[in-house]
Amino acid sequence: MDALSSLITKRSRADKTNKGDRFDILYDYIKMLDLEEPISKMKVIHVAGTKGKVA
Repeated sequence: MDALSSLITKRSRADKTNKGDRFDILYDYIKMLDLEEPISKMKVIHVAGTKGKVA
């Protein structure tokens, strides 16, 4: 989980009032469901973009 957390570099831009942007809640659920080890073994690449919008 530490490695995953270190990859989140733009967290400060998230709106703290919007629970959808709060990673701490997500991590709490992961811990409650005892999924830390299975998730740490996953090999995942998350690609995010602009949905093809052109300026």
